[in-house]
Amino acid sequence: MKEYLSAWLPAVLVTFVAGSIAHSQFVIADLEQIGISISITSRFYTTIEDLIGLLPGYGTVIAIGLLPAFGFAGWVRRKLQTGLWIFPLAGFVTMLTIFAAMYPLMEISLIAGARSTTGLVCQCLAGALGGVVFVAIKKPEGGGT
Repeated sequence: MKEYLSAWLPAVLVTFVAGSIAHSQFVIADLEQIGISISITSRFYTTIEDLIGLLPGYGTVIAIGLLPAFGFAGWVRRKLQTGLWIFPLAGFVTMLTIFAAMYPLMEISLIAGARSTTGLVCQCLAGALGGVVFVAIKKPEGGGT
């Protein structure tokens, strides 16, 4: 269990940081689309502020989502003898599920950077990256790729 948690926490952090940075950059790009000029310095500080501001809520949602996702992926991997790709897939699907579940409850995505298809895919790819980190740290037993 300790080995699982020691891989899960960095995976959560990587997913959150990648997702938060993507969110910030999509919002900034949308502002630039309507003619607002944003300096590199402002872009940097906005990204840092978003990381800090989103951590309690979005970070918690990601942590709660990835905990059972990686456990389930490990179970599926053992039962079906899949490759390690199941963990990045679990991260991707977890993020997609988070946004799919959030929308009917609030009728809007609270993560503005995920309101476009490209933004949503970037959030899901952040989850997949978290799955890669999980595999790299945990190195699940058994073969497979």
